[in-house]
Amino acid sequence: MKKICALAEIATIFALCMVRIWLIRENYMVFIILALIAASWTLRKETLRTLGFFPKMKIPRRRIQTAYLATIIALCAIPFFRSYDAVQAGMSAVWSFMFRQYGWALLQEILVCGYFALRLNDIFLNHRRSALATGILFGIGHSPNIFLMAVTLAGGIFLALIFFKRRNIHEVAGLHAAVSAVLYHAVPVYIHHRFIVGPNFFN
Repeated sequence: MKKICALAEIATIFALCMVRIWLIRENYMVFIILALIAASWTLRKETLRTLGFFPKMKIPRRRIQTAYLATIIALCAIPFFRSYDAVQAGMSAVWSFMFRQYGWALLQEILVCGYFALRLNDIFLNHRRSALATGILFGIGHSPNIFLMAVTLAGGIFLALIFFKRRNIHEVAGLHAAVSAVLYHAVPVYIHHRFIVGPNFFN
């Protein structure tokens, strides 16, 4: 029964993600998805430590936790207020892009590792199989951009395995942001298509 519930959860959240990407491209959809994920965490009694927010650290006082979570929310909000168009070429552009990308990477890894990887592990009870399934879902989520699908398939598997081993959401988000910044500036635009996914890819 637990596995069936986990599968139903995963299917629902993934379907909502695809609706957000392909049909209803409004920010409120992101908040609906995050609210449902937060409800899932609460029902399953997940903690900030098991979700990777405080890896191998003493849980701080409530005030510190509140300030910390406010910072996380602010970082995740950056992508909704700043442009993702690359600035001029050069190392400064890479660092600028990576800084802006970190909030988006953190938001994605909260979803990918903090939710999908953990729920898939409730089904498979095996980190490698769960990581593989996580990578597949992450890749599908970046369709129809073939380059991004391939990168996120491999990246999703790799980062999920790191998350299972180290349980550190900041670490996987940092790696995600760094690789994204390098690929965005090192790979020709006609290959990565400015990381566009969903229906706008065809415009």
